[in-house]
Amino acid sequence: MGFIHDRIIARLPPHCAERLFFLGPGLILAIEASGESGITEVMRAGAEFGYALLWVILLALVFKFAFVQGIARFTVARGEQIFSGLRQIPGPRDWEVWFISLLYFFEMLGFGAIALIAGYMVNFVIPGIPMTLTAFAILALALLVLWKESYERLEHMVIAIAVLLFLALGYALLSLPFPGEAILAGLVPAIPEKGLLETMALLGAIGSGLNLLLYSVWLHEKIGDRHGENYFHRHMKSINLDLVLAFFIIAVVSFIFLSLGEVAYVIEEFASLPFGQAIAEAVHQVLDTVPGGAAFFLITSVLVLVGAVISGMDGRARAIASVLASTGRSSHDERTIYRCVLAGFAVLIMVGILMEDAPDLISLVSATGAVMFGVLGFMVIYIDRRLPTYARGSPVWLLVMGAGSVLYLYIAAMSERAILDLGIPLAERIAVVILILYAVSRTDLFERLMTGGTTVEDVGWVVLIFGGLSIYGTMRGLPYDDLLVNFAELGPMIAGILAGPVVGGLAGIIGGVYRYADGGWTALASAIAPVAAGVIAGLYARFRDKKIGYLGMVLLAFVVEAVHVFLLIPLFSSPTPAEMAEAAWAMFLPMAIANAFGLILFRYILRERGRTMMEHEAYLRLMEGRE
Repeated sequence: MGFIHDRIIARLPPHCAERLFFLGPGLILAIEASGESGITEVMRAGAEFGYALLWVILLALVFKFAFVQGIARFTVARGEQIFSGLRQIPGPRDWEVWFISLLYFFEMLGFGAIALIAGYMVNFVIPGIPMTLTAFAILALALLVLWKESYERLEHMVIAIAVLLFLALGYALLSLPFPGEAILAGLVPAIPEKGLLETMALLGAIGSGLNLLLYSVWLHEKIGDRHGENYFHRHMKSINLDLVLAFFIIAVVSFIFLSLGEVAYVIEEFASLPFGQAIAEAVHQVLDTVPGGAAFFLITSVLVLVGAVISGMDGRARAIASVLASTGRSSHDERTIYRCVLAGFAVLIMVGILMEDAPDLISLVSATGAVMFGVLGFMVIYIDRRLPTYARGSPVWLLVMGAGSVLYLYIAAMSERAILDLGIPLAERIAVVILILYAVSRTDLFERLMTGGTTVEDVGWVVLIFGGLSIYGTMRGLPYDDLLVNFAELGPMIAGILAGPVVGGLAGIIGGVYRYADGGWTALASAIAPVAAGVIAGLYARFRDKKIGYLGMVLLAFVVEAVHVFLLIPLFSSPTPAEMAEAAWAMFLPMAIANAFGLILFRYILRERGRTMMEHEAYLRLMEGRE
């Protein structure tokens, strides 16, 4: 089991050795959670609002402890990663794990921002070293450490960082001022003015976000194939101890870095400085009374951030590789897939480094994760109820999980006023599209599309009709600052479902040309989006043999809009982080929900028209002729 196990743990009394055996996964989680967005996001919250959001930290930690404890019980009882359990959730095949994997790739942009924060701290201690150079060096180090896929190497590195972190926290505790009145006031739940996005970001960042699922990956590496009732009863207490220690570390780290941010908040001379510089100056001023304290603390913070990048890449790559290998979607072995995923992560991290505005990017990634977290809470409850009786959560666990999931979704709904302001009006405008679609469904053209007996002339009509509907989606879009929130992808998606990816793409070209002529800073990306929507919908329909249910239609709408907002806009519009955040807030959910609404109604028309056609003599003769 490696140097630490052979030289230290193995020499302890059996009871102590058994307790310490499971400390590895928890320490990895603590370092990864503290560094990935915990340090940067908590310091930002402290710098902007002082201790006003302390209650958010406490609530997030309680909910996430319950969340990870449920994941641990599943892993020990079943001997599988949690992603195997997520595949049991009803809906299209493997949609949960694929959606989470997509978010894991998106989160890599935030890792670039984390590397930049580390670069700034290094520059403060050793002036003259460019931030981007340090960030790229961290990425190169991560690839070097992870390329051999050694869990033991990762565990040993994290334990060393944890020891340094404890020493650095001691320095901070000796030097930081802790205003009791402000701390007590921060325990009272209240969202400060203009603090809603920061509240969302903290909910996602504290104790980490979707990467909490990775605890199951590391725990599975630790226990191997051992599982079952006897193993569960013997070792679950040790695993709970591992989690208690992990979340205690996260809580202490969060509180100290919130206090450091609060120092930057109250010292007026730091108010006009960039975020990273203000924090570094605050650390220097507060810890300057301890010999070498500021430099030691900053370098330790850098190591924590480095550990977060390395462990975050490792856990996500292991999870995605395991999913691809277990679902049979790749012919390569799991280690090869792991390395390919790491390479993909590296490209996205480089993009995140080049985007530069680290704090805004990290907040956006954290807030996005918080929205998904509320849904994941209910998924874990669903999985827990299907475990053997001995491994299920207690009533208190169920209460915490249910209340926490509702809270996350409630705050997410509060932050997404764009749904009410933009999404519902878009859905109303889609009514015209549905009326036209219903009229088309009564024609012979529609029957031939449903049965595969189309001609070249039929294809031309489909391209023109649904390309025209794409143009209508742009014309009836809603302006929002410099953006146009529309449903231009709906027509091409329906064309792709009915007639295939090529026809869907051609319909998208018609709508895309019109959207490009309409202008705006997202013009090129939004012109490509209808084309991509038609192709994706056509490929999905072909993969599903056109048997797409209501949930599949919703998933399709969200995937298409995610490609539009989170892939095409960054690639073809070169937005600043502020522009990207505005586009994500104003466009993603409103447009995804509006398109999902249209596809659900389209699915209903397909269902009703199919029933009618099954009784139609012409249809029956056509089917007999095909046989």
